[in-house]
Amino acid sequence: MSQKLAKIVSLLTNPALVVSISVVTIVGRYADSMEKFWQGSLIGIGLLVVPGITYSIYVWRKEGAVDLDLTERHDRIVPLMLSTLGAVIGSFIVQSKLHNATFTEMSYILVTMLAALTVITTVWKISLHAATIAGLSSLLVVYQGNWFILGYLILLPVIWSRLKLKQHSPNQLIAGTILGAGLTLAAAWFFSQYS
Repeated sequence: MSQKLAKIVSLLTNPALVVSISVVTIVGRYADSMEKFWQGSLIGIGLLVVPGITYSIYVWRKEGAVDLDLTERHDRIVPLMLSTLGAVIGSFIVQSKLHNATFTEMSYILVTMLAALTVITTVWKISLHAATIAGLSSLLVVYQGNWFILGYLILLPVIWSRLKLKQHSPNQLIAGTILGAGLTLAAAWFFSQYS
């Protein structure tokens, strides 16, 4: 039973799913029409999530096995690179088309986070689940207020599930949490000062 619960928690907090829901939510907050909502959501998901998933599907078909967690570190590098490239392109689109300082800052923070995760992943496996949830929680604190500090509590079941499924060591989970929260907060401060 606990193994099944760990799989459910892990699936629900999968970075691709969390990023997709976050993109739709953030675009919904800033879009002033349904047309812009759908365009922004599709472009955001198309740039950040679809290339990595497409590559992963290609690898899965080639190897004949599906691994939603991309358990092997080397399997994560290309999807992360594609997501980082998508985030860079997305930040240029946001900056040139939307002219919204907050939305632009968030796009820069995302680029910073993805670039850091990509570089780290080339040499060491870090928890993308923990980094994503910690980063999102930090964004909520920065842009929505201190009440959202409770979002960090979501890390508890995430960390438990990743340990239970033997997907990460405690060090990989701690590093993901610290990187996700720390880098997001530092980048938010930096970009708010210099953008």
